[in-house]
Parts: sequence; structure tokens; C-alpha cells
Amino acid sequence: MTILRRLAVPAALALGCAAPAAAADTFTVINTNGSGAGSLAAAITSANGHAGTDAITFQIPAPGSSKIIVQSSPLPAITQAVQLHTQNTTIR
Repeated sequence: MTILRRLAVPAALALGCAAPAAAADTFTVINTNGSGAGSLAAAITSANGHAGTDAITFQIPAPGSSKIIVQSSPLPAITQAVQLHTQNTTIR
């Protein structure tokens, strides 16, 4: 039992000294443009520049129930963990 106590105290101290995790940010896609503010490309670039697992959501105002994002050029590579939250949005 003494051995467990000696091991538990340093472990607890180590946990308290761990670097805090980066807070997640949410980046919102608001248009179907291939680049620029509010685009999927801009959201990916922003998420790549922020540590931690971020989220990209889609809030594209458009008539009808589905939205289509057509990329004429390749999207930036995703280099950080990211979650995509989409409903009725297609990326081509």
C-alpha cells in the first residue's frame, strides 16, 4: 500500500502540470465560393492555423434543401484534426 501511495502522488502532480489542450474553434462556411471569406477553402486554412481539433460547419443560405460547392481548384490540405458538420451540402 505504501508503494501505491508513492506512485500515485507523482502521477497526480504530473497530470496537474500537463499543458492545457487548445480550445476548439468553429469555422463557418457561408457561401459556395471556391475561395475567399466564408468559403470552405478559407475555413480549412483557418482550422489548419489553429491548434486542437476544430469544427467546420456549413450555413449556406440558398433556396431549396441542398447546396453544392463546386471547387475549380484543389482545396487546401487538411493538416490539423477537424470535424466537418454538414447537412444537405455536397462538395465536388
